[in-house]
Amino acid sequence: MKSHARSFFFIATAVILLFSAMILHAEENRLQFNSAKHFKIVQFTDTHFYKGGPRSQEVLDNIKSVMDAEKPDLVILTGDIVTGKPTLKSWEILTDLLIAYQVPYAITFGNHEDEAETSREELLKYLSARPYCLLSDDGGTTVLGVGNYVLPLYNQEGTAEKLIYCMDSRSYSLAKDQGVDGWGWFDHSQIRWFAESNQAWLRRIDGKILYKVELPRKK
Repeated sequence: MKSHARSFFFIATAVILLFSAMILHAEENRLQFNSAKHFKIVQFTDTHFYKGGPRSQEVLDNIKSVMDAEKPDLVILTGDIVTGKPTLKSWEILTDLLIAYQVPYAITFGNHEDEAETSREELLKYLSARPYCLLSDDGGTTVLGVGNYVLPLYNQEGTAEKLIYCMDSRSYSLAKDQGVDGWGWFDHSQIRWFAESNQAWLRRIDGKILYKVELPRKK
């Protein structure tokens, strides 16, 4: 009987600790306007960073210079950030630099993100567990792409005043057999997710739909 009680205590303690960690994670990553109603975003894109790359140290130096000068509230990495091997180690080096600033950062994947050795799904799992990283997959498996998510931006009263949508434009054309070459694009499932998610947030914020978005018809 004591053994069962001890096991239950350990399980309950683990649940409490996990719940506390989730609260702390949410608090450290909360996006909020300051008292002057300002919120600064810094964007980095197409860095093509990887450990040992000929210009990789330059990438890190440039990121550090911008972070020191701008002191942003949010960093957004918009694709083709790490494009070589070793992929996860390279992501670790780059995100360690951002983590040192204790500033939340969001990520969207580019055309070349999963070409080296790590899939988009593996990148999502690894990066979303990193400190201060906001990457998630709100759309889930019913929405094409990996990493479709929304970031609420709160005012000083704790109300979500703005929404930042991060969406995966995917890699390359899926219609090459139809003569459409080039890069990927947003799918109807992503457009539908955006519209439905936006309406849900509007209801949550003001208790009503402020405007209606016409959803694409299902074929």
